[in-house]
Amino acid sequence: MGQILLDSMEPFTLNAIRTIVALPVMVLLFGWRTSREALQLVGRDVQVWILGGFWLTLTFVPYLASLKYLPPTITTVTVYATPLIVAGWQRFRWHQRVSPLVLPTVLVTLVGAALAVRSPGGVTLDADGRLGLLLAVLGVVGWSGYTIHLSRLTITHNPNALTFAAFVTSGLVFLVGALAFEGIGVAPLDRPTTGLLVLYVLFPGVTSLWLYSLSLRYADAATVAVLIGVELIATAIVSFFLTDEVFTVGKVAGLGIVLVAVTVYLWDEKRRSSAQRALARTD
Repeated sequence: MGQILLDSMEPFTLNAIRTIVALPVMVLLFGWRTSREALQLVGRDVQVWILGGFWLTLTFVPYLASLKYLPPTITTVTVYATPLIVAGWQRFRWHQRVSPLVLPTVLVTLVGAALAVRSPGGVTLDADGRLGLLLAVLGVVGWSGYTIHLSRLTITHNPNALTFAAFVTSGLVFLVGALAFEGIGVAPLDRPTTGLLVLYVLFPGVTSLWLYSLSLRYADAATVAVLIGVELIATAIVSFFLTDEVFTVGKVAGLGIVLVAVTVYLWDEKRRSSAQRALARTD
């Protein structure tokens, strides 16, 4: 959806519209009490400015900009570098135990991603292709930082308030960026494009980040970063029907390797989680 909407507006502008329009929706979703708590965090806690104003901005602006140069599924598949970054941070910075399958899963995922990128219908490594990949990787760095920072903040903060606060702080940065670099130019929107914008606000915007914030309270950051990879399936389906992205045998095989790696990881995580709950009940 983001790639289609970029035909009508630039990345900062699209992000500004998405976050600002989402705020009233979030007030209805979370209630006034949580919304007021979020605004108080914005006024007194620099951590939420780092979370939204820096990490979320670093995620969404490069990510959307990369869609100008890359097929949607290729941009999405780069997100699978996130668990490697997060797991490495957990292991070496926080000295936390991580799943033994995190690293193999990410490595196999990267092999599949490389096959998808290099196959016909993937990426032509000319100047535009390299710029697109660089922007996508920059977005992954932002998403990794957001994941790590959020996983710590949810220990002591209301996840709903954090989500709202991150939207407020990032929305202000998006608005400033749109005014400074793009002039908030929006081409006239027809009815289908307006409908896509509404869906883009509600689902990749409000719903996904809200669920992501909640999930980090109940799972470690690297696991959640891998689980979020089901986005690849949705991206491929939407891209097939709504864009002119080409799907070749090699590209589909690469994406399939990614999905198999994630499926194996999910099975192992379910098994480990069940074993841990069983052990806790016996103590």
